[in-house]
This record gives sequence, C-alpha cells and structure tokens, in this order.
Amino acid sequence: MALRHAVIELCEAEPVTAVMMRRHVDAMGRRSAAYGQLYARVQQTERGPRVDAALWSGANLIALGYQDALNDFAKLAASQGRRCSSIVGHLGHVAGLWEQLRDVWSPPREERLDQPVLVKRQPSSVAPDPRLRFATVADTEAIVPAAIAMYTEEVGYDPRRFGAGYEHHIRSQIRAGRTFVITEDDTPGSPVVFTAEVGVLAGDVAQIHGVWVDPRLRGRGIGSAAMAGVCELTTAHLASTVSLYVNSYNAPAMRIYQRTGFEQVATFATILF
Repeated sequence: MALRHAVIELCEAEPVTAVMMRRHVDAMGRRSAAYGQLYARVQQTERGPRVDAALWSGANLIALGYQDALNDFAKLAASQGRRCSSIVGHLGHVAGLWEQLRDVWSPPREERLDQPVLVKRQPSSVAPDPRLRFATVADTEAIVPAAIAMYTEEVGYDPRRFGAGYEHHIRSQIRAGRTFVITEDDTPGSPVVFTAEVGVLAGDVAQIHGVWVDPRLRGRGIGSAAMAGVCELTTAHLASTVSLYVNSYNAPAMRIYQRTGFEQVATFATILF
C-alpha cells in the first residue's frame, strides 16, 4: 500500500492529466478494481524514497512522471507482450513508449497524436439546456444504442463485436449516477437527443467521455447548451474540476468546448489497437 500512496502523490502533482492513472490506483484492492498492474520507479532522495514515474498496464497502457523512465517501462511492456487495447496519455509519454514498442507489437489500427486536453476554466457563453439531467435506470434502453453509436463513430467499430462489456459499462455508469441525458420528451424510453458521461472520476477531477448528439439534430447549438449543463451538474454533484480530451481534427467538438469555457492545458495521444 506504500507504493499506492506514493503513486497517488505523483498523480496529485498533475491531477487533470493523471486522472486516468489515479482512478486505477484509487481502486486497487477493491472488488471493482480494473484488471491491471501498477509499476513505479522509486528514487532515493534526502527526504527518503520517492516515486517519480509510474506505469499502469491493463486494458490501457498509461505512463506518468519523468520521461527518462520510459526505456525501462517499454522493455517491461515488450517482455509481457501486448495486453492493452490502447496506449494513452501525455503525447511525450505515448510517443516515447510507442517508439520502442512499434517493432515488437502488432500494428495499431490508428495513431491519434494530437488530442488537446481541456479544462473548464471560463464561464460558458451559452446557457445550460434546462432539459439536461442525470439519467435514470428508466433511460437505459434508450441510452445504450446512442452510446453504441457514439463509440462506433468515435473508435471505428461496434463495441459489441467483443461481447457485452461495453453495454455493461454503460448500464453501470447510469446506475452510478454518472450519465447525462436529454430526451425528446418525458416519456419513459423517449429517444435520446444528447448523452455524455463522467468516464473517469478521481482526485476531484471528472473526465467527460462519450459526448454524443443525435446526428439529425447537429448544428443547432444543442451540444453547446448541453455541455454547459454537464459542467454545471458535474461541479455541483461530482467534482470541482471538469476536463476532457478530444481529437484536434474534430472541429465541431472543439467549437462546442470553446463556447462552454474549456481551455487547453496539455496534449494527449492515443495508439489504438
């Protein structure tokens, strides 16, 4: 547990960009913990041992801390063989790992090397949509197909090809009170207009995932007003800091986030397998 606390201290130095690592570390030892392994580099200092770099190896490969540890982390990952579906995190960390793993792991489906990390820091220029609310279990059957459509559009394949894991995730997020929705009306099962979720919550930081607007209704300002509402509900009930990351080429999404008060604080990259 001493290692766990030392890595949490490392995460606290950059809580927004370390939130994915922090989520896994916080969950260690719990029944709900994700499958994976935590590794860390420990340096001796005048104040005693200190962790200055860490690696989470699970469904995602995530590095944090000093980049001169990446050589050792890459050797470790290479010796284990690819277990992850993506390498994700700071551009420098991802690029450093992938440079050494490229020739020993299978080719990726896609390399996304410019993903601005955004934090809500300014007032929104649009009013929150009053229809936005936390989803309830009664919304589940309407949200699941919308979430699958979002995933397919964003990642490039239907998540159901690998079983029911993604649908289980969507259902558990709704039960946990971390899913937002706008529906066409108040009728149970009414079609979804907008949905998003707090995909990662740790260290008083909420990372928003799965932002989706019905394609038939895009370009009408629904996304901006809905995201203003997402930020309002999140800071009121879940975490004081709202963040997300987005592909730089997604110009419509970038405009929405700028209108709702997000500013770039870092750049992520993702290697998708």
